[in-house]
Amino acid sequence: MKIASKKELIKFIKKHGFVMIGGAKHEKWSNGSYTLLLPRTDKDFSRMMAQRLIKEAGLWEEYQK
Repeated sequence: MKIASKKELIKFIKKHGFVMIGGAKHEKWSNGSYTLLLPRTDKDFSRMMAQRLIKEAGLWEEYQK
């Protein structure tokens, strides 16, 4: 799967158990054991930024499938 937009990134992390728990300048997403901070922006993330966030969330192996 290749992430091309912020919307696709959010869909991917939701699929893997993350839920939004609020935030101000960043959106906070948690799966119960890890909290991921996504910059609150209207723009899409670059491919490298999306990959870094996926690695932070511990979902890199799922992303590679």
